[in-house]
Amino acid sequence: MIQMYRVSKKIHNTTVLEDVNLHVGKGEFVLLVGPSGAGKSTLLRLLHFDDRPTEGWIRVGEYSSSALKDRQIPLLRRKIGIIFQDFKLLKDRNIFENVAFALRVTGTRKSLTKRKALQTLTAVGLAHRRDAMPNQLSGGEQQRVSIARALVNDPFVLLADEPLGDLDKEASSNILELLKEINHRGTTVVMATHDEDLAAHMPYRCIRIENGRIL
Repeated sequence: MIQMYRVSKKIHNTTVLEDVNLHVGKGEFVLLVGPSGAGKSTLLRLLHFDDRPTEGWIRVGEYSSSALKDRQIPLLRRKIGIIFQDFKLLKDRNIFENVAFALRVTGTRKSLTKRKALQTLTAVGLAHRRDAMPNQLSGGEQQRVSIARALVNDPFVLLADEPLGDLDKEASSNILELLKEINHRGTTVVMATHDEDLAAHMPYRCIRIENGRIL
């Protein structure tokens, strides 16, 4: 499903990742654990093909960084969902439009866009807030919208970059349960976190990363 082989990444001549090997199987839930600045976000950006490795290669599903053409990247990103700590919602659009936007940019027909956006909002428990604006929602609700947007194209992999970081304890627990449910349905989940206590109590494989290396 996901493979990294001897991946290194330099940014502005600074090595952020060095000689990283990683394998994530289909349907796994994997935690990337490490302090801020360890390289977790860079690793997720590489898996999303927002960037290419300086050395080594990455394979996500059938796509390889060594063979992937630029014109193929938008197609690949439809199959990889990503959620962020700071939500990255469109502030001038309501909740329905935030989710529907992810379908519209792929050319999905209008009737299917409406149906899938509502179905996905229902799945995260927010169909009743579909007309609300992002600033009318709590942090936990905004993260649920972010998850819905990531899921609406039926990705086979979901990448989550510190999705609990800005949430209170109750909202964090709810989002975590939602991610577990998504994984139980068969979606591979890779979640970055700096929360050592959370990782210690999760029944999933933990991969520790420090100073750009997997330990």
